[in-house]
Amino acid sequence: MNFVNQLKEKNNLPIILFVILMINFLPLCIGNLLTKEVKTTNTITEVVCFIIEVVSLTVFYFINRKSIKISKINMIALFGLILIMGIVQIKNFVQKNFYFFDILNIGCIFVNILLFYIVLFDFKIEENNIKFFLKGICIIGLFAMFWNLFFYYQEILAEFGIFKENFDYSHLGNIKSFFSNRNTVAFFLYLSVIASAILMNLENTKKKYMILIILYVFGIWCTHSKTGFAITILFILLFAVCSREVNIKRKILICSCIVIFGALGFLNILGRFPVKRAETIKNIASSEMSELVISTDRIKRLSGRKRIWYAGFECLNRSLFNYIFGVGRFNSIEVLNFEDRSYGQFHNLYLDILLTGGIVMIVFMGYMFFCIMKKIMKSDLKLNYKIIYINMYITYGMYVLLESIGRFSTESTDALCLIFFIALPLLHANSEKNNLMK
Repeated sequence: MNFVNQLKEKNNLPIILFVILMINFLPLCIGNLLTKEVKTTNTITEVVCFIIEVVSLTVFYFINRKSIKISKINMIALFGLILIMGIVQIKNFVQKNFYFFDILNIGCIFVNILLFYIVLFDFKIEENNIKFFLKGICIIGLFAMFWNLFFYYQEILAEFGIFKENFDYSHLGNIKSFFSNRNTVAFFLYLSVIASAILMNLENTKKKYMILIILYVFGIWCTHSKTGFAITILFILLFAVCSREVNIKRKILICSCIVIFGALGFLNILGRFPVKRAETIKNIASSEMSELVISTDRIKRLSGRKRIWYAGFECLNRSLFNYIFGVGRFNSIEVLNFEDRSYGQFHNLYLDILLTGGIVMIVFMGYMFFCIMKKIMKSDLKLNYKIIYINMYITYGMYVLLESIGRFSTESTDALCLIFFIALPLLHANSEKNNLMK
């Protein structure tokens, strides 16, 4: 009972956010923990987790309502966005192109923006309290990396060119730890790197978190996620370039090492270094070999993303109205039912948002993130934090060019992005600083 009463305190919001994150990921992780097959969560499970999330935050905010200041401008903008998206669905209904889940998705967008952005825009906690959430991310990231080493050690050895006779390498292309796919693991480890960079400054402890960052990068390399590895290396490079505590000569040396290591690691992911030749690998199927040596044609096709993007723009090109107001998320993914395979996303967050709510929604999201970054830059945060957050948004903005991560929906990765890229920066920017840490 005392624990529950303590959670009601506004300074414990990071704990509640971490618990919410765990609730969202738990069904997915339990299903994938002891299998190399891909196990996804069903819609009912996602909805139940979403309801728990909404109820938990609503109760918490109600208890701490005196600490909440809601901007009328933000509320008007949000209601305007929801109204326009609702009108689009009326148009779809009249044209007999209506999907009920698009109405539910509009509700999810409204609730998520309200709970994670508008309510928290001026919400204050003590700076020291965000450490719990960040450390939780780091611990899970570390566990995910070691689970990969334990559960996929043969596949990881294959990436080094070490093969075992008569071993089933059919899961070589999806070294996923206890998540549903390798890209989710890589993204979580990318966030673990960012969390380590923030904690490095919060605790003024460099050595421990530098070791963790190296381990996370190795963990991302193990997944062979091209996007995850390249973007994480870019974040670390920006982090090193912007460091104010290292002299120019040492900074050049560190950045050179990062670039060389990153280039070699990326070439290895592509199968170019060391060169892996099919004739020297007799116990691995050609389909599995393609995961070790990625062809030039596959690179040009961006691993199949080009046809997905083409289908999305074909949908938008049907009408100027579609560009301005969108068609709805579930309406749009109908164009991704190809003869050989179906997809549930466009592997490009900007295109996903454009199809869901059009230029109107793109402008709203851009305005929202602009306001968050403006608040960070105008806050009394130390310069180191401001640099980390700006680098975080730069790399995340590039990351979502190839992945649909953060769609304001009910998926676990959406909850992760809402907390990490919206709630956490707002809480940190608004936080009451501990004089001992200045």
